[in-house]
Amino acid sequence: MKQCSGVLSIDDPYLYKYLHKDGPLMKALTDHRRTSNCVVYGRTLNTYALIQGLLDSGVRPSSIILAIPEASNHIEEFDDSDPIMQEDLPVIYPNAFEDENIETKI
Repeated sequence: MKQCSGVLSIDDPYLYKYLHKDGPLMKALTDHRRTSNCVVYGRTLNTYALIQGLLDSGVRPSSIILAIPEASNHIEEFDDSDPIMQEDLPVIYPNAFEDENIETKI
């Protein structure tokens, strides 16, 4: 497995260490003299909780880019005929929007 600098996972047990208010990453994201962007990729409640944490830590909203994947993006063999898969999809990939009108405006 190859490690990529600057890429974090919500499942990383050291995430709080990386996002510590005095850490280099948070200092870069909250530095008002320079613009640093942060891309948050996901469609679950954890994604939005992370964004809220970044905002609460002083990251400017304009510095956060939200990338919402399609519901079936990470399913290798998507099969409409598999009833178990169909039942699990809303749990694996919940709807990111409660209102379809909001999704079209983003």
